[in-house]
Amino acid sequence: MRFNRPGPSKVLPNLAPGGVVIRVYSLAGQLLTESRLGPDADLYADAERAVNELPPDIEGTVLVVYDGDTGFRWGPADWFAATGKLPGAEA
Repeated sequence: MRFNRPGPSKVLPNLAPGGVVIRVYSLAGQLLTESRLGPDADLYADAERAVNELPPDIEGTVLVVYDGDTGFRWGPADWFAATGKLPGAEA
């Protein structure tokens, strides 16, 4: 069974020059929140905040990170390079 990841593979370029765009989607693919972070932002802390601020009745979410310059979706290796942590790892 293949898992369909919510969200596009690319967003508009230059939404967050030098930074990233964080989007949180429901498992059904609905965009719940979006953050545009500059190059000096704490990526891990903002991602955690974005998820924690969602309404409690949301069952399951997917966090998607996009490059703020190119708009392309990040993979796990990109996340690890930026944060030093594996995706989903505890602080």
